[in-house]
Amino acid sequence: MSQVLILGSGLVAGPLLEYLHKHQYSITLASQFLEEAQELAKGRNHILCKTLNVSDERALSEEVSQHEIVVSFIPYALHPLVAKQCIKHGKHLVTASYLSDEMATFDEQAKEQNITILNEMGFDPGIDHLSAMSIIDQVHDAGGSIRSFISWGAGLPSPEHNDNPFGYKFAWAPKGVLLAMLNQARYLKNGKDVICPATELLKSPLQAWTGEEMNLSGYPNRDSIPYKTAYGLDELQDLLRGTLRYEGYLEIMQDAKILGLLDNTNSPEFTGSWPQLLAQMANIPEASVPSELAVSSRTKEAFEWLGLFDRENLVSQSGTYMDIFCNALENKLVFDQGEKDMAFLLHKFGVSYPDGSHRNIMSKLKLFGDGEGLGYSAMAKAVGTPAAIATHLLLEGVLTERGSIRPTGREYYTHILPLLKDEGIECEESIAEVSREEFFRELL
Repeated sequence: MSQVLILGSGLVAGPLLEYLHKHQYSITLASQFLEEAQELAKGRNHILCKTLNVSDERALSEEVSQHEIVVSFIPYALHPLVAKQCIKHGKHLVTASYLSDEMATFDEQAKEQNITILNEMGFDPGIDHLSAMSIIDQVHDAGGSIRSFISWGAGLPSPEHNDNPFGYKFAWAPKGVLLAMLNQARYLKNGKDVICPATELLKSPLQAWTGEEMNLSGYPNRDSIPYKTAYGLDELQDLLRGTLRYEGYLEIMQDAKILGLLDNTNSPEFTGSWPQLLAQMANIPEASVPSELAVSSRTKEAFEWLGLFDRENLVSQSGTYMDIFCNALENKLVFDQGEKDMAFLLHKFGVSYPDGSHRNIMSKLKLFGDGEGLGYSAMAKAVGTPAAIATHLLLEGVLTERGSIRPTGREYYTHILPLLKDEGIECEESIAEVSREEFFRELL
């Protein structure tokens, strides 16, 4: 049996572990949190749980040397430590994190060692690449050209469990969700680069028609432009990759940003209640909270539901303003027993063909979790399963591209998408003929 080293025992490791165990691999599950790892491995043989700190170079080197492949589900900043050991010992590596500049520097060394460092092999990024490239290659093979490509991803409560003013619940690291809204964004519109400063990111949410009975709006991710080259779309005029939320969420978070609640730099020297803190931040008397607080009525409703206007609600978390706000959010924006989350992915292509016809192509994935406390979340399935399948195919010798790469080649979607379908993860495609006028209207 092949030896697989899994680093990390967090939320998304369960489906990864289950898939590899089902295929009878011998697995070492290494984590800083041994009890967490043991809980994941419970009831499964051929799984050895160990405590490991990846910053311990000697210990990491020893573990990597004893396995055929490594799957790293630890914070992205630590992946280079793992990659160096995989190159040293000639072992494949799979991660679900974005291909960072530092990870890209390992490309030539990985090729020299005849190994694959496969980045972005999760949900978004991951499944989005597979779905997109499958359509892009079909269009190009038929002589078509792609004018517009808009890609949306989301991790949300399922519609029936969207029951709070924020329209959101955390199935993921709460602070990471907030930090993502502080980035500058860059995308392509009508052939020109558009830069959206971090201060403007949430001000004008982009509407996203999904074909679903869900009111969703979104904001652009950090930098969409590199995907024009990654996807081989030289003809592209519109390109945006973004994140979707239920209607109202971005309005609330924009108000929170203006107030200073998303400030991740400054730490208040403060002891008191939430109304006192808000009054201090807004420079108004405490008695004027919430009436004179310069936020929308939707935001006031959300803050009241969160307990921020309750004079008995003391600020108990230390740290930055974001830390304090994040603590308030994660205490309330939780999934109750049996509630489900949803992983949602939407691609929209504007395509033209040599015969003069124009089409809009849509690819959509909607995946639900098993229910809180009843199994895996949708996000865990959507991240862990593709990483597990890629690991399996690397060990089987099916995936042959070498280097430090992302899964955009034909071999990835050709082999991985059918296996994802076997696991209940499938993108549905639809095609609509459109007039020239409809085709050339602005999509952004």
